[in-house]
Amino acid sequence: MDQKSRLLRLAAWFRCVVLKRPRNVVHVEFALNIDSERDEADTLEIEMIIDGERLEAFDFGPIDLSELQKAIKCDGVYYIWTCWCGAPGCGGNVNGVSVVHENDHSVWHDMDLKLKYRFDRVQLARALENVTYEARRLITERPKLMWAPETNGRAM
Repeated sequence: MDQKSRLLRLAAWFRCVVLKRPRNVVHVEFALNIDSERDEADTLEIEMIIDGERLEAFDFGPIDLSELQKAIKCDGVYYIWTCWCGAPGCGGNVNGVSVVHENDHSVWHDMDLKLKYRFDRVQLARALENVTYEARRLITERPKLMWAPETNGRAM
């Protein structure tokens, strides 16, 4: 992680933990990452990018598409970040993300990392649609590509 990313993460932590306010996200998008490890099938992971800062799967865990889809629609506690095996607790995500919808916004409180985010709901849903479309295209082009976690294949 570079110096700028560390400072951004520290500022987000300070705002959320010390000031107890969510980070107002100006721009959100999702990126597909193909992880190629020797002697193993290539895996497809979804990572979140918030205001230009990539929340890398290694730090947060890969995104669980079905949990993310539910979180965009309804309030509740979701395990948006999980482990590559699909079990959130295995990846250290024990408490999940509390999601509350306030009019046009979605407020996330990651209870494991103690971070809070405030998203525009329409922008969040559009970003999910875009990455889902791109993922389908990639899977069609590369049928041997495996999802991480595998459960993401069922959410498509």
